[in-house]
Amino acid sequence: EPKGNEKGSEIFRRSLYIVADVPAGATLTGENVRSIRPGLGISPKFLPEVIGKRAVRLLRRGAPLDWDMFESPE
Repeated sequence: EPKGNEKGSEIFRRSLYIVADVPAGATLTGENVRSIRPGLGISPKFLPEVIGKRAVRLLRRGAPLDWDMFESPE
């Protein structure tokens, strides 16, 4: 969570985005998830945790990745 003086600079940070359409049930890979700007998605430090998860619905190219877009650990 950004601190008060960091809130305006969030858009300049990187975050995880869907860079190719991912059908529901497909696996997230380095080919369809990348770290790009702006910082509206999950932090890039979580990329290892995201790779290998399955999409819970169709994920469209250009969408910032969010925790509810893929299966959660059991």
